[in-house]
Amino acid sequence: MARLVAGQGFALDLDEARLANGFVADAFTTVPAISAISAGAGSLTVTRQVAGRAHATLLDYAASGSGATASVRFTGLTDRDAAGLLRYRIEGLDVALTGGTLDRLGARIFQQIDGFAGADANDSLYLGVPGGRSFDGGGGIDRAIYTADPRRYALQGGAYRAETPVVVALDGSGRRYAVVSSRSADTLTDVELVTVDGLTAAPAALAFDARNYLAANRDLAVAFGDNVVAAAAHYSWHGRNEGRSLGGFDALGYLGANPDVLRAVGVDAAAALQHYLGHGAREGRTAGFDPYGYLASNPDVLAAYGADPAGALTHYAQYGLREGRTASGFDALGYLASYSDLIAAFGADSRGATRHYVTHGRQEGRAVTFDAAAYLAANPDVAAATAGNASAAAAHYIAYGLREGRALRPAARAAAAPVADLPPQAAAMGAALGAGAAAVVLTGTAGNDTLSGSAAFDALGNPVSDAVDGLGGIDSFVLTGVLASYSLAIDANGILVVSGPDGTDTLTGIELLQATDGIYPVGSLVGFSQPSLTGLTVSASASSGDDYLVGGVQGDAIGGGAGNDTIAGLGGSDTLFGNAGNDVLLGGDGADQLEGGAGNDLLFGGAGDDLLRGDIIDVTGNDTLLGEDGNDWLDAGAGNDWLDGGVGNDTLYGGVGGDVLRGGGGDDILFGDVYSDRNREISVNAADTVTIYEDVLLGGSGNDTLVGGYGADLMDGGAGVDVFSIRNLTESTLAAPDVIINFNGPVVAAEALKGLASYATVGAEGDRIDVSEIDAIAGTTDNDGFTFVGTAGFSAAGQLRYQASGAVTLIEGDVNGDGAADFRIQVNIANYSFSAFDFVL
Repeated sequence: MARLVAGQGFALDLDEARLANGFVADAFTTVPAISAISAGAGSLTVTRQVAGRAHATLLDYAASGSGATASVRFTGLTDRDAAGLLRYRIEGLDVALTGGTLDRLGARIFQQIDGFAGADANDSLYLGVPGGRSFDGGGGIDRAIYTADPRRYALQGGAYRAETPVVVALDGSGRRYAVVSSRSADTLTDVELVTVDGLTAAPAALAFDARNYLAANRDLAVAFGDNVVAAAAHYSWHGRNEGRSLGGFDALGYLGANPDVLRAVGVDAAAALQHYLGHGAREGRTAGFDPYGYLASNPDVLAAYGADPAGALTHYAQYGLREGRTASGFDALGYLASYSDLIAAFGADSRGATRHYVTHGRQEGRAVTFDAAAYLAANPDVAAATAGNASAAAAHYIAYGLREGRALRPAARAAAAPVADLPPQAAAMGAALGAGAAAVVLTGTAGNDTLSGSAAFDALGNPVSDAVDGLGGIDSFVLTGVLASYSLAIDANGILVVSGPDGTDTLTGIELLQATDGIYPVGSLVGFSQPSLTGLTVSASASSGDDYLVGGVQGDAIGGGAGNDTIAGLGGSDTLFGNAGNDVLLGGDGADQLEGGAGNDLLFGGAGDDLLRGDIIDVTGNDTLLGEDGNDWLDAGAGNDWLDGGVGNDTLYGGVGGDVLRGGGGDDILFGDVYSDRNREISVNAADTVTIYEDVLLGGSGNDTLVGGYGADLMDGGAGVDVFSIRNLTESTLAAPDVIINFNGPVVAAEALKGLASYATVGAEGDRIDVSEIDAIAGTTDNDGFTFVGTAGFSAAGQLRYQASGAVTLIEGDVNGDGAADFRIQVNIANYSFSAFDFVL
């Protein structure tokens, strides 16, 4: 039913129809005469039958200015061939269009209108062109479909990229939704199903929580307020690519931090969020109140309310605010430092520790037992660095002290150990130690020496400075504390100067520093000064041997040199180079860059968004790259490599060779052997043999994109909505096709929808096979798209079909029009009827 408002005009152009055999007709040679419909009271039923070829049909309601309302019901449009067989049918259309003149607007209004058999009022509206439309489904089971049509690609940063529309609820009725992209915002009313890039579900199941997105990003809340459509549009094109947070809103924390809002709305989470988006974000308000901290800081409230954060906020509003109570009286860091299992579980997360105490620790009899004063007394370097601050002491023990085996309290004094005899020249120069004591000079031998500086102090209590020359061999200089308590610098003469609790020493010919927390190659430390307790910043290449190099919690740059090296970046954003040899690189926390270099290397990205490269250009090696946490980029280079992205949205490049790529958790993109130019031709001689499964791509959970590249690849998308991409004819040949397993396409049983008032989810996960980068018609200047012909034989260039045989289905395409397949994809699936929805054509 089309409701037409007189005096404004109306035009509906049906320029593309779904045919009975599944094809789409969108190229018409003639247009029949326009059927004019005059305004008037009541309704008018129009049935249009077109013989011969499928033709465009235009219904035009001219402006009359009378102000009356007319209704037009489009009951059926069919076309049959000479044998009487149905070519196409359009029926069950139920669209509410009011106000203005609705014409083609320079593009298709409705790309496809597909009614199911019988006038059942179940409508499918195919959308995805620029602009904004309103669609009222009315009765029946209606579906709005947003395809991966390349016409929806938008230009950003000089390149075209497709975007996935975002569904967002417009109110709390459950009837009105918007489907938003950067170029359009469609309003859907009483539409029971939405398909977005192959995934079909009820709008509520696909709905994006725009308000939480706004609340998690203050700049957007300031810019958009409570405009959910603007928020969805931002996320569609910018937010998801920027890695913006989708995190929730801490309503209780916001109310507690803003007592005026708390008094106005009470303990109402929805009202708190509405206030923040409407006013609070622009006013600079924050959600800094911790209800668990309030409970832990006030034992009487904890005893009365238990682990109830809403109860804590209620008490704070009614009594605590007036009584001057706070939420910051609990020593969370001290609680963490008291228990090694909590350090392992929470790190330095004080809010997590506070919540643990309220919900579990109190019942387990836990308490704060860490003695900051004793820890500082046992570790003078920490006391000096923290200026005796108790919280800083606890933080140091959590971050470093436990791992370093630091003492929690001073040890009992013992007799001074005997000091080994110094070389004669050193004894002569340092004989008179006392007031104004001279510096001690230590000179090694041609062998491997271990040298310790003087432990003497002058009359003023200052440590004596030593001059040390190791001469030949591999020499070690002994430090009395952890390395992080010393600063290193190179003086004008190129001599290493070490300053710390033992004084200021000058070192020549020293290869190793032996601190209480380990032995460190000097070559990895040269050139950087003033390391702090938060870790050293190092940047250099090690020796040609097998080195073990460890960074700090700042950003390190460490090169392994020749040999089989082990390099650990620890915290910070590190750059680690293995260079030659079979190396092990450990990124640790932070956004790290790891380059294995030559040899068979093992790379661990650790936490953070990491970049891992197995081999530099023209260097081979069988590498293992493990991205672990974070959104990682793994590039193995040449060789037979193993790549595992781990948790996060990862991008994996196998490179040349037989590789295994496992995406892991998150939405991953996997590339096997990749060529940057999709038109590049690759020659295979008659004597060549193709190894089955050149690469193995395992998507894992999440919505993954798998690109097999050159050679016969095995691709398993795993769970989620996955895309299997074949980008040119040589990537999946007739003799060596790519093999896809665990394909779960967007199966839709149309007949099953009849008579249902609602249907939450239709079909499977929504996997698709992307052949859009293959030029479907050879010899043309454009990158033509394929036409899906089901199981029919080829009749023209640019057609895609499938053939099923038992548990195997072959997808084939003809690009030159000779009626024979030019490429083939094998899908290991039985009893599945492929449709155009299973492909990106």
